[in-house]
Amino acid sequence: MLASTVIPRPIAWISTKGGDGSCNLAPFSFFNAVTSDPPMVSFSAGPKRDGGDKDTIRNLKESKECVIHIIDESLADAMTLSAHPFAYGECEIEKAGLETQKAKMVDIDIIKGAKIAYECKLDRIVEVGNKPMSVAFAEILCYHILDGEQDQNGVKESSIKALGRLGGKNYIRFDEGNIFQSQVDQKH
Repeated sequence: MLASTVIPRPIAWISTKGGDGSCNLAPFSFFNAVTSDPPMVSFSAGPKRDGGDKDTIRNLKESKECVIHIIDESLADAMTLSAHPFAYGECEIEKAGLETQKAKMVDIDIIKGAKIAYECKLDRIVEVGNKPMSVAFAEILCYHILDGEQDQNGVKESSIKALGRLGGKNYIRFDEGNIFQSQVDQKH
């Protein structure tokens, strides 16, 4: 019910590296901005079916770094494939045939074609809930915005066409037809 009613949710497509150097790439839709000073985001991940940490959480605990990608529909199939429960050490980047480029501040590659990527360092992981869920807080060290996706006012939201998660297997693409401006002055 929660995943079908808190909609749309932004998607964090997170790449990490384990202590053994293995890579992982997985999408998370329980994701959002947390603070602006320093810029931080959070995401949550439930345990694997065997009760252990998902590979992303395991890798974050080991390396303390990640790259969070904001993607559009062109990467949707690869993102869906990366959600498959591959065995630890199987690289979803390779499985999906994705190209990467070196990051500037972390030792994790960036997915080429992602409209936005945040190089991040782990701030903390908090366990919450009955399962429990791992909520990771990550500080953004560096922003990457694909060429042509900015103008004098900042990021061009309508051209990024970021994907959002709805319920079940449903997604939504944000584009110009979905954007409107409120007529209320917010400076009260």
